[in-house]
Amino acid sequence: MPRFTQDQRARIKQRLLAVASELFAARGYKDVTIDDVVAGAGIAKGTFYGFFPSKEELFTAVWEEEHEQLHERMTRLYGGLNVRDRAGLKRAVGRALQEVFDHPLLARVLNERDTPVWLRAVQDPQSLHQQEQATNTFLTELIARGQQAGLMRDGDPAHLSDLLMRLVTGLFLAGGPVGGRQLVADIQLAMDVLIDGLYRAPAEEGSPC
Repeated sequence: MPRFTQDQRARIKQRLLAVASELFAARGYKDVTIDDVVAGAGIAKGTFYGFFPSKEELFTAVWEEEHEQLHERMTRLYGGLNVRDRAGLKRAVGRALQEVFDHPLLARVLNERDTPVWLRAVQDPQSLHQQEQATNTFLTELIARGQQAGLMRDGDPAHLSDLLMRLVTGLFLAGGPVGGRQLVADIQLAMDVLIDGLYRAPAEEGSPC
């Protein structure tokens, strides 16, 4: 493999990830080859192996990058949520779910049960759950704020958050096509029920917390 500077390596790797992301979203994991990726990126096949040992490793890197970017958008979406505004919290969760359903690569991958993501999830469901640590952390903090305000039920916030995440992960694992209207409706309904279950009593709307 030719010697590249650190900047060149960074640019080549980013090009590989960008091309692979588009190809995986358009064709699916199984129908994309390393030859397709290197052709799109304009590099030699030998150069590819200097960055990734296999298509699976490339896919994993693409998935993790897309997932991280999605969580950054979620952080902005969730910023400043008021625990007293239960309806607003439900709307924010609904928008977050729609972001996933509308994302070309995420929706494609979640629908294809033979990708590395799903194969790992079938063997170890905890692996899919662990990818959502950013969401889990946000929920833990939100529940803690709700408890401090006397609005949400008692219990370890981290445990309650973990329980919610496990239930939602189960719906993804057992549900139909991601983005299909029934699954969207089922997950939104489940989240509404779970959010209601966190509260002790009807929340005061509009008061800051």
